[in-house]
Amino acid sequence: METVALFSDVIGLDWTVDMADGRRRLGSSVRVQGNVDPSNLLSMLPGLTEETHRLLDRLGISSNLGHSVLVGMSEEALAHFFETARSLD
Repeated sequence: METVALFSDVIGLDWTVDMADGRRRLGSSVRVQGNVDPSNLLSMLPGLTEETHRLLDRLGISSNLGHSVLVGMSEEALAHFFETARSLD
């Protein structure tokens, strides 16, 4: 991946990109938004919490849901994701 000078505040990385590698390649001066793999919201809540912490806290990125809400996702899981993400601000 070649980095170039960009005039933007944030670089968005798709959830299929290894976020740790993207963060490393872009450097610490670039703000990164990483999309959470929507299938994570189908997992048990402790696993969802761990993945949300990994992306937001450990990698230092902002986040949203990648692509969409999948059929079968519970409202509880969606609420849990957003509550966890907000708690890390």
